Amino acid sequence: DELKSTEYKLANALHESRELKETQERRDAETRALQKDLLEYKEQMKNSLEEELKRSRNLTTLGADYDSLKRKYQDALMALSQQQKELERSKQEMEHTVTKCEREKGEFLEEYKELESDYDELDKVNRKLNKELTDHMATIRTLDDTANRTTLDS
Repeated sequence: DELKSTEYKLANALHESRELKETQERRDAETRALQKDLLEYKEQMKNSLEEELKRSRNLTTLGADYDSLKRKYQDALMALSQQQKELERSKQEMEHTVTKCEREKGEFLEEYKELESDYDELDKVNRKLNKELTDHMATIRTLDDTANRTTLDS
């Protein structure tokens, strides 16, 4: 009986041992599968982190490029604003110069009209004097001719 009991215990222990071995093999297989999954996950995470690092570096570069472009844009806006101020000042100076020139033109036109009027008067006086001179010269010739005839007659 004891032998049967021992055989039974041994068979039972053997069966439990097989079950434990199978369970251990399943757990080992599960552990290997989990380790494989964990390695794949680690690789994916590594790749993902590398991509994020690249994006981060790209974003940092883009941020620096953006800041640089923003400074250049602000500098260009300031330069443009300064040019607009200079153009406005230049425009005002030109308008002032045009107004001054138009005023001087008006003054010169008035002066020209006065000079033209004076010239016309002087021309009239000159013609009158030329006529009088011509008349006097004719009188002198007549007197000269008369004097010459008188001298010849005597």
